[in-house]
Amino acid sequence: MSSKPATDGSRRGSRGKPKSPKQQVTVAAGPNAAAAVTKKRYSKTKLGCKTCKVRKIRCDETSPVCNNCTKSGRRCDGVAEPVNKDGGLTFTAPLTLTHFRPTQTGWLTPQEIAHLDLFRHELVYSIVGHVGTPSWKRLILQAVHEEVALCHAVVAFTALSTSAAGSLLPGDGGSDSGGQGVAVSGAQSPLSHHASRENEFALRHYGKALEAMRHVFRHNDKRSINTALLCTLLCICFELRIKEPATALTHLEHGLQVVSSNLHTVDEAITTAFARLDLQAAIFLGIRPPALDPSRVASRIFVFDSVYQEADHALAGLTNRVWTFIRTVAADYRYEELGPVPDAVAAQAQSIRKSLDGFHAQYLTPGSKLDKMLPEQTSLLRIKHLTSVVIMSGCLSPEETVYDAHAADFVAMVDLAADIRARQQQLIPNYAAGSGGGGGFQLDMAVIHPLYLTATKCRCPVTRRRAVHALYTGPEFEGAWEGVVNARIGERVMQMEEEGLVFDLHRLQDGELLDVPEHMRVHSVDICTEPAQGRATVYFSRRPNGPGSEWDDLQEEMVW
Repeated sequence: MSSKPATDGSRRGSRGKPKSPKQQVTVAAGPNAAAAVTKKRYSKTKLGCKTCKVRKIRCDETSPVCNNCTKSGRRCDGVAEPVNKDGGLTFTAPLTLTHFRPTQTGWLTPQEIAHLDLFRHELVYSIVGHVGTPSWKRLILQAVHEEVALCHAVVAFTALSTSAAGSLLPGDGGSDSGGQGVAVSGAQSPLSHHASRENEFALRHYGKALEAMRHVFRHNDKRSINTALLCTLLCICFELRIKEPATALTHLEHGLQVVSSNLHTVDEAITTAFARLDLQAAIFLGIRPPALDPSRVASRIFVFDSVYQEADHALAGLTNRVWTFIRTVAADYRYEELGPVPDAVAAQAQSIRKSLDGFHAQYLTPGSKLDKMLPEQTSLLRIKHLTSVVIMSGCLSPEETVYDAHAADFVAMVDLAADIRARQQQLIPNYAAGSGGGGGFQLDMAVIHPLYLTATKCRCPVTRRRAVHALYTGPEFEGAWEGVVNARIGERVMQMEEEGLVFDLHRLQDGELLDVPEHMRVHSVDICTEPAQGRATVYFSRRPNGPGSEWDDLQEEMVW
């Protein structure tokens, strides 16, 4: 899969609060005036939203948010749905024990139960991350126990993960029914035999998940749509885990169509997850802008569990704007030399930069909402924000020297990546072990892209070597991003740019720039990869005669 070059070093190539309407009160004249303004007695509702209960008014119980809150411009926390409402349930936190549907996992074998337990306690973090909101984690785990299709998908993903890590589960003998094991030939180690069996086991359950998912899609009600989208999410994880990003992209595009067609009925957490994957695909694939329209996503009223969730949602929307602008507008001026940048395009870029500055002032400065977030949450927000700031700075510039002004930002990004990794190991069970906690695979992007950006765009020898080392020793996968592959490419870019330059690495400090001539700098890296085969064709683009001159593309084959 190929793409055109990207200015960001990527592989391949708030909505304002609505104003409250003015309240007009008419007071009747005469002796009956008191009766005219008598407020109707407040009567409680069992399923109304908290906002209406605090205001002591009767909630009209419309879903997903009540009309009272919508009309008055207040944030509604959502209306709980009755237990006996057919086809209207999403996987939300249960109000009572009877809110659960009967468990659908009674048919599982001991081996399948072991895989389900591993996912519930450790591998679920591969999807929700180490700062994932409790409601997102709870939604997935509850749905796994209620939906057969999702249960098959989870078992398949867990089996594949344990196979890749070469680890044995408790009681994992030799058969699906939890037998005592089978004879292993002398030419095959127990772990390799186990991996082979786990792969077969994973593929069998993956096939069952796909078949069950087809039946779910036929119902086309609210609950079935949410179930099918969760299954699609697990299928994307499965395909990425077996290094089939093209198939994962097919699942993603289908899921995005479903989300877009049912935007106001799909669960908020699921919408957010697909928006993140859509953005990740736009960054990973150099020719693809985000498919979800950020204005349509912003039109939906989200209920946030925490300040971090609010900030993360706002930053995701900003990042979507960044990449939509880069893929649809800026890339042509950056690489095609269309002439002077029009005032309208420059104004659009400046608007995005101001929004990024506004986000920093609102969430990442002392005395702001920063004080209401945990350190691991602020580290993730900072590294994502810095990445967007650096990318926007160079998206319209034909010269690579524009990135030299961000030497301190690159140092901060490497430091933040180290902090995030350390906190992941503390917060996720068995994170360092490949089989548990998702140490080998994370669905969401965190540190690989910022480190890759540093390795390819930072001309501070010490800093970019720190970034390359962190890529080699960091997470194996973050979505479609593979740590070792990006380390190899970043290292090669560094070698090309520093070739022939004389400097004493031991005397240089972190963040100290090396004077790399413009004609030696690599502007973009275009990758045609075959991840399943462990090889790729890489194109490094430079302008040996300076800005405005012809491109010089160096083609190399890489194997890992």
